[in-house]
Amino acid sequence: MSRDIETDFEKLLDFIEQYSIASLPEDKEFVDCLSQMHKKYYAFIALIFELENIKNPKTLKGKQRDFLLESVSDIGNSIFLAINGAYKPSRLILRSSIETFLKGFVIDWLPNIDSEKKIYKMFEDIKTVSFFTTVPNKSLFDDLNSRYSTLSEDTHTARSGNMQHTSSLNYFPTKSLMELKEISKMNMKLTSSFLTLLCFKFNAEFHGIHHKNKQIILNNILKEYRPKIMNIE
Repeated sequence: MSRDIETDFEKLLDFIEQYSIASLPEDKEFVDCLSQMHKKYYAFIALIFELENIKNPKTLKGKQRDFLLESVSDIGNSIFLAINGAYKPSRLILRSSIETFLKGFVIDWLPNIDSEKKIYKMFEDIKTVSFFTTVPNKSLFDDLNSRYSTLSEDTHTARSGNMQHTSSLNYFPTKSLMELKEISKMNMKLTSSFLTLLCFKFNAEFHGIHHKNKQIILNNILKEYRPKIMNIE
């Protein structure tokens, strides 16, 4: 290792030792964004936990459970990256959350969906599932498909807006309220859509879960679909 690289590596270690986001919670707008994302994230965790523990039989198992848990993880990782100012990676992880969610959601209907390598084909196959041919499920699926395409622009760096131009690690942590708000909107919309679709698919199970978690989940699904999920429409 050359002396220049050694010196730079020592600076990296020092940067890691000094790394801190402790000052970020002092910003009210930052806290508000984080709080809104956390509410949706908590509700997503609560719903998966409840569905996983439904007895006679357990609703989620095997690959379905694994993919849905991975989607939960993707949402959490996206929040973590956004907190630190890694906005492009945060959007890429949100893109992954759609893929993992949809695979987990339909794998009991399409057992080989996890082996499909072509994403466009995955969406085409899922679109044919009878669940997604009826209203409002079709609209929810179409919205996820559209958001996936939007987030894919980051992968292909379609526009200058998809670039972050980070050339040094000491760029982090950083804060852009404009970027954070955009990611927050996408994060919350996706999480609400995931919750809504799960409550439609497992409606009977949803009505049997613990009342505290049920209310938390209900508060965080897409508002326009709450009456239908509560079977009062």
